[in-house]
Order: sequence, then structure tokens, then C-alpha cells
Amino acid sequence: MENDIEIKDVENYRSGYNEDFSHQQLVMKAMKKVIEIGTHELYEGYNEVITDKYGNKKIIYRENTKQAFIEAVETCEMVMACDLDEEAEKNIKRIKEELIKERDKLLNEQVRWFKELPPNVKKTYGTIVVTNKVFNSQLPHYHYFQTFQIKKYREIFAELTKLTERLDFFASENFEA
Repeated sequence: MENDIEIKDVENYRSGYNEDFSHQQLVMKAMKKVIEIGTHELYEGYNEVITDKYGNKKIIYRENTKQAFIEAVETCEMVMACDLDEEAEKNIKRIKEELIKERDKLLNEQVRWFKELPPNVKKTYGTIVVTNKVFNSQLPHYHYFQTFQIKKYREIFAELTKLTERLDFFASENFEA
């Protein structure tokens, strides 16, 4: 009776391999997501209107892949927060300071540009709001900043990639002849 083994339902059994917590696997998944998004054309989100064969219109939102890329890098940085060494922290801080400096510069340019417009030209813009707190997506300053922001988030991701090498996260394969 001691050696009796009862086997229950095994149809949905999965081995514990994929269920084990592994920080390196989390980092790898986060990095894969960044690479997956970053290797495609990055564009702003938009609504696409599709008409079916019966004439019914359906609106489908297409994701803002620029923002998705930025969020993926921020998530990767969040996952790796416990791994950041002095060099990575210093470099990422510098990149984020460059982002803030460029954002502030472009926001101020946006306001200055709009204030300097002649009144008759301002009327053509209707009731748009221009402040030094947020970008107006109808003006070019917003798009300049987005392009700059993507470039800087690529630099942050490069820093995280260099960090994984310093931490020796890369698995090596052994080949035998």
C-alpha cells in the first residue's frame, strides 16, 4: 500500500519549466517586445473606416506604434530596475535629461511661434490651444519631439542591452565536434 500511486487527470499537465520564475526570462520577454515593435514602421494611431460588402461602415483603431515602442522600452527598464548599475543609471539619466530639455525647448518654440503669427493667420487655425505645457498635435513641434523621443528611447534600449551583457545574461551554446 505504501507504494501505491494514484494518477489523476493529466490531460492539462504542464511541466514546471515555463512556470518557474526567472528574472532573465522576464528581461528577455521585455526586450523581445521592444525589438518586435521597433523593427516595424512606427506611426501614430489612427481610426480606419472599413466598408463591408453590404455598405456597413466599421471603425477600427490602429495602435499608435510610436507610443507602444516607448512604453515597451519603459517596461523593459522597469523590469530591469533591480539590475541597473552605476553606468546604466548615469547614461539613462543623461538621456532622459536630454529628452526633458528638448521637450521644453520645443514647447517654448511652439508658444513663441503661435504668438508671433499675425491675427489673420491665427484665425485660420480656429480655436486651437497652444501652451508651453503640452504639445498641440496639429503643429509640427509635436512631430519633431516624437521623432527625437523615439531616437532617445532607442538609446535607452541600447543602454539596457549593454547592461545585459555586463550582467552576463546571454546564454552561451556549447558545440561539440
